[in-house]
Amino acid sequence: MRRWGLAYLGRSTFPKGLSEFELQRAFTFTHRERRDMRKAFRVRYQLAAALQLGFLRLTGISLASVAYVPTLVLHHLGRQFRGPVPDLATLRALYRRRPTRFEHRRWAIDYLGLMKLDERAEINLQQALRERTHGTLSRARMEQHAREWLHGRCYLLPSRRRIGRQVRGVIRAVEGDDHRELQRRMRPGLVQGVLQALVAPRPGGSITALEWLRRAPRRRSLKTMRELHKKYGWLERLLGHVSLQGIPRGRQRVYARRFRRRRTADLPRLASMRRELEAVCFAAVTLATLTDDLLRLAEMRIAAIWRWAHTIAAEQLTPQRVYGRGELLAEIRRLIADPCLSDTACRSQISTLLSPTSSAARNSRAADVRQVLCRNARRIRPLIELLLKLKLRADSDHEPRHALEWLRVIYEDRQDELWPEPPAKWAGRWQSMITGSDRRLALRAFEAATLWAVRRSLRNGSLWSPYGDEFSDPARNLMPLSVWRSQAYGYRFRKNLPESAQVYTD
Repeated sequence: MRRWGLAYLGRSTFPKGLSEFELQRAFTFTHRERRDMRKAFRVRYQLAAALQLGFLRLTGISLASVAYVPTLVLHHLGRQFRGPVPDLATLRALYRRRPTRFEHRRWAIDYLGLMKLDERAEINLQQALRERTHGTLSRARMEQHAREWLHGRCYLLPSRRRIGRQVRGVIRAVEGDDHRELQRRMRPGLVQGVLQALVAPRPGGSITALEWLRRAPRRRSLKTMRELHKKYGWLERLLGHVSLQGIPRGRQRVYARRFRRRRTADLPRLASMRRELEAVCFAAVTLATLTDDLLRLAEMRIAAIWRWAHTIAAEQLTPQRVYGRGELLAEIRRLIADPCLSDTACRSQISTLLSPTSSAARNSRAADVRQVLCRNARRIRPLIELLLKLKLRADSDHEPRHALEWLRVIYEDRQDELWPEPPAKWAGRWQSMITGSDRRLALRAFEAATLWAVRRSLRNGSLWSPYGDEFSDPARNLMPLSVWRSQAYGYRFRKNLPESAQVYTD
């Protein structure tokens, strides 16, 4: 499909600002086309026939007989056919007889190979429009899509009224099917309950729940995450157990956008079918959006905690450790240079200095970071507690998920120490701290290791939410995770902003 002419499809008059490029593409004819027109028409009608042929090529529809032709177009055609050119004309003025004008129009349609819209084409057009409803239900956009579809398949564009009738019929049919699916999934009383809850005022405030949900999140902080979780919990209690899989997700977003833009005072004037459909889809889509926002913010928060730990370690622990090694080397040189010390005593004292338990020989840069992360639970524990409130799911053998469950029980029992034999075979370098004798330090190490494993699992898709779109079950998400991420990162968080748990059951 030629993209340069899409804006003019369906027009029966010339646009005001016809560019030189469009003039060349639509009204410049090849040597063969000019020869065919000279053979088919007399000299006085060649300009008029070329005008009809070029306008059909530009807009896919015939030029209105009383529409004025721009002087620029007339002179451009005159240079090609070398005939008399008027400065001002209409298509009717270029013909003496009306049947001749219609005959030349039929010739131009046949010459371009345009077909009339028949019953079979209408069925295919309706199917194409149904697929388009996954992205929009705007009549103007769907009518434009219908014209593009017809023009791309060499159909003569019908009247605006006929296209509009096709679009309205498809929209009514789609909305009717979706409403019947909604009634099949939810009881009428529950649907009305969702609608009433959305328009009801919030306790202690002057805004409705709809206005509260439409508020955009603020800065990337733990406080913002808690505010989002409050909305998440409210919507989960309202709609979390309802599945709308029979309505395509793209069309749910279309209904949700419509409901989001409406004023509360305008809702009673809507048809009941549309009002119910838009309200439930708005609640479902908003729940998915909040879930994705929460998990994406959790990813970012975890990365920020680790950056903070690297900074603190580089400023405080690593210089002390490097200085301690310098002191160690100086002490070894002193022992070697001491003439009163025997070889056995020297080796014994050097061995003591180099012992793994020695403060001078311990730690690496990564170990410094782990030590900073285990100093206190002020940054890590609130984030884990928030993640535990989300209905995150995973496969039955997913070890970080079991670690989260282990922490859930510890928090419920208000314990400040890690129980023996935690599920930490996956913990890697954290293993020595988790299995150490200091059980309070072991708990903090286990929390930090679990939090980083959760971030890794969210990024690779092995941990997901039943409500999210981006963080959804990979088994039913047909789009690759990388594509979901690139779309969500670019659409929702323009700058560096990357976008859950019943008790886990298999």
